[in-house]
Amino acid sequence: MSNIEDYGVFYIYHFSKKKLEGKDVISNRCYLGYSKNKKLHSFVHGNTYARSTQIYAYKKNLSDIVKTSMFQNQYYTIQKEFSEFDKNELAFANPTSKILKFNVEGKDYTMNPGCSKIIEIKSSIITIKSNCMFLRPIVFSYKDNYLDVHHG
Repeated sequence: MSNIEDYGVFYIYHFSKKKLEGKDVISNRCYLGYSKNKKLHSFVHGNTYARSTQIYAYKKNLSDIVKTSMFQNQYYTIQKEFSEFDKNELAFANPTSKILKFNVEGKDYTMNPGCSKIIEIKSSIITIKSNCMFLRPIVFSYKDNYLDVHHG
């Protein structure tokens, strides 16, 4: 990609002409490796079912797996204490076909369908308030020359 640096969202779909037995499901959550200054990589796999389709290519019926609510917010506190790191970022991806609304550290955000957003955080404990039923970010924590990446 000619050394272009950016971030975003991708989906992987599997299609087959072979008839599957029963209620088989194929899921691919790909591991990705991240590093800072080309040091030791930290690996993490996809953390949410985002979209689905029939395995037979002629039945392209995408659906939202993760749901949103107009009337009720969800609260999610990340089980990590962030104060010992030089820098912390939360990478969110909108797995729905709707606009998401969420709040981190008292600041409101919106995210369009299929889009992503990276937010630098300053607090030691983080709670996310959202109209999305399962808005789990990928966490990037930096310390010296190294990077730790994991699910929120």
